[in-house]
Amino acid sequence: MTTSARSKAARSADADPSDDAATSGLRIGEVAARAGVSTRTLRYYEERGIFQPTVYTAGGERRYDPSAADQLRRILELRDGLGLALEEVRAFIESERRLGALKSEFHGTAEPALRRRLLEEVMGIRTDLVKRIDAKMEQLQSLRAELEENLQRNAKRMEELESELRSSSAQPPTEPAQADPRAQEP
Repeated sequence: MTTSARSKAARSADADPSDDAATSGLRIGEVAARAGVSTRTLRYYEERGIFQPTVYTAGGERRYDPSAADQLRRILELRDGLGLALEEVRAFIESERRLGALKSEFHGTAEPALRRRLLEEVMGIRTDLVKRIDAKMEQLQSLRAELEENLQRNAKRMEELESELRSSSAQPPTEPAQADPRAQEP
């Protein structure tokens, strides 16, 4: 039995059959349909620790809270919108979960020293997230600059070809010239 199967079996054994979430939560297919992904994608994200069911039924079925579709859309936004790799998405989601827990803890206490410590941790996590996004933006800027440079080189080559075409249409055909090595460059 794999680690994932053992973990699933343990969670299934812990599920209370009378628990409303276990019987009334969204099924995997419902969440997948709402988010526009396959059930296989959800299972894969579960294996990678990115997206977890709220509970397993006594029969081992995954059940999700109604907010699961929003959470999944956030994952897709990070993956597709920001271009984060799945490991980066997982780390980002874990940071956001930790921020949520810290927020609850912060609002659950009036003790200034604890609130200060919690706020310091929040600021550290947010600083790390900003650095990750900045690094991704630098990568994208570098890629964009490379593409822009190639586009300018292509535009220059297009101008040269247009000029050659104009010149050749005004003159009778001649023997082909030696191939310009740049001519092979798309």
